[in-house]
Formats: sequence, C-alpha cells, structure tokens
Amino acid sequence: GEMTAEVPLFTNLNHIKAGCSARIGALVADGDLVWYASNNNIVRLANGRQSIYSAPGVVTTCTLFGPAVAIGCSDGSVEFIDKESMQTIKSLKLSASVPYSAADENYLVLGSIDGKATIFDASFTVVASIALPAGKKVTAVGTAKLGEKNFVLVAVSDLSLQIYSPDGLLLLSIADHQNWINCLSAGPEGTFLSGSQDRSIRLWRIRNAESMASAPVTELVTRRNTLTIDGTRLCVDTEGLLLGHEDAVLSCRFLSDGRVLSSSADRTVMQWREGEGAWSSALQVGDVAGIGVAGNGDLFDAVLLSSSGDIVAHNTNGTLVRW
Repeated sequence: GEMTAEVPLFTNLNHIKAGCSARIGALVADGDLVWYASNNNIVRLANGRQSIYSAPGVVTTCTLFGPAVAIGCSDGSVEFIDKESMQTIKSLKLSASVPYSAADENYLVLGSIDGKATIFDASFTVVASIALPAGKKVTAVGTAKLGEKNFVLVAVSDLSLQIYSPDGLLLLSIADHQNWINCLSAGPEGTFLSGSQDRSIRLWRIRNAESMASAPVTELVTRRNTLTIDGTRLCVDTEGLLLGHEDAVLSCRFLSDGRVLSSSADRTVMQWREGEGAWSSALQVGDVAGIGVAGNGDLFDAVLLSSSGDIVAHNTNGTLVRW
C-alpha cells in the first residue's frame, strides 16, 4: 500500500535518520527523486514528501527500470512499482532472497543468494535464468550495451566477472580483480564499471576486435579478452583503473557528464574524472582523513541529485547524508 507524510527532505539539514537499510543497492535516484529501502518498505522522497510502499518481505535491493522501481525481497518476492503512483504493476516470486539488481532501458537483472541471476525484458517478463555451478555465489549483477548488442554481467564469488547474452548464454569469464566484486554499473557506449573489495574500480570497454588487432598491450591490458556474439568478435578490456579508496568499494556509477561517482567502506564518497589518459579524484567528501560528517560506518550507495548537483549517500546507521 501507499501512505504519504511531510518530511524535512534536507530543507535545512544535511542528515536524515531515515532508517535506510544498511546494504548495497538500497538507494536509487532519478533527477531529484530518491527511493530507498527501509525494512519491509520502499520509500520515495519527492518535494518534501515521502510515499511508502509496503513490500511482502524485507526489501533487499531496488533499482529503476522503465516506469517502475523494481524491488527484490528477502523472501524471494519481486515487485514492480510504478514510480509515480507507487502502486503495484506486477508481482512474482523467485526461489531465494534477491539482494542484487541492475537495469538499463532493455533488461533487468536480479541476483539471488542461491547462485541464480534472472533476466527480465521491458515488459517485466522473465526471458532467461542463469544458474551458477554448485558452491558459487552471485556478488553483483550489471548490464552493458554496444550498439544493438546487449550484455548481462554477473560477478561471482570465485572473483570472476561473467558476461552473458540476454538469453543466458555465457560469452566470457574474466578474473582481473583481486577480491570480490561488490558493484557493477553500465556506462556510455560499450563501457561499464566494476567496484571491488580490493579497493579498486575498473573501467571496462567492449569494442570490435578487428579495431584492436594492432593495438599495443599495456600495463592494464596484459591480454585480450574476446567473445563472439551474433557472429561478431569483440574485445573486453580494462581501459581505466581508479585507485584512491582505502577500503572496499561499495558503489560506483557513471554521471551524465562522464565523471564517475563512488562510495566506500572507508566512509568517503569520491567523484572521479579522466585527464591525460588517467583517472583521478576530483572531489572527496565524507570522513576525509578521519574528519567529517558521514556518521557511523560504511557509506553505501551514492547518488547525484541533478538540479542541485548535491550528493546523497546512506550509512550503516540508516542515515541519509547530503553534501
């Protein structure tokens, strides 16, 4: 159901004790609208008001997908909620708790704790299901796109990054991170990000293999990772390495101007920009050098509000923090 109430949406405060769930994937934004998970609820903050949708179980992830907020729950429930009315569009149930989600305009991917990834199309219909081998777990999911070709990304507990076609065919497995991948995010044409427990963020690029045939091997690209889809041979290489966080990277995403926004267990949020072939931190907020206002614990998902350019993140004690 839905209820609304007046709330101080950062009018005079930079902190709201909102009860936001302390997990990756609990906060998303579109423009200046913010949605976050809080126990069994998904909460929308808009124009100083909150709307609350009560889910069948504890909300473990949320992401925006077309006209909907897609949420996964601890009991395996999946709900598609209209972003405007906060009413149910469709409900279904998967086999286990769903703590991982990612979407683009074409596909939604939900990862479950039983080692499965379920792929939905834009009509909220399941088009494929990926089952990892016994003993392997999903640690993050994502999407990528090159022209008309779509890709589904699954990070696995064996440290590998697996790339699938939308119909669930495994195309490539890469293992370049030194620890678990915590987050994946689609970027501009052919690019995506991976953020890891190893404190690094990798920028990946998918491109036509023919164009890379004579490209030199570099410090970042020590080998060519190739896949074939629809008869086309493609390369998937690390194009950038973003180093600066002092603990696990918990979220990373491209901004509309090409910068990257990330948050970390080191209690900081960083904005990155590329210059002269390398990525560097253009802004760092939070508990910088042990001094700051981020509060207690890790900083999970960080998002950017479009009109103000302000950053919002949430921390371990459920507080939404704005800079």
